[in-house]
Amino acid sequence: PCPHEQILNLWKKHLPHLTQPRTWEGQRQANLKNRWIQASKSSSYSNGYIDLDQGLAWWDSFFQYIANDTKLSSGFEGANRTWKPDLEWVINATNFQKIIDGKYNK
Repeated sequence: PCPHEQILNLWKKHLPHLTQPRTWEGQRQANLKNRWIQASKSSSYSNGYIDLDQGLAWWDSFFQYIANDTKLSSGFEGANRTWKPDLEWVINATNFQKIIDGKYNK
């Protein structure tokens, strides 16, 4: 099972200045569970994980990467406003892959 609450806490730990979800149900839960499963499998960007502790360590590292090594943590200027991602945006399958691919690296 996906440890939703612990992952939300890791998001808050590394990216407290970004929007924090007030509710977490429905499609949000489904998307996070899908990314939890996806990241658990060994791939070119992940050694995968086989238990809760390894999985939480992976997500801790992933959010730290977003906070320190990408432009996402400060957002993007445009049309007289600054856009910043939220967790729902990050765990969208397409956006998740773009982050993994390094599209938003500093």
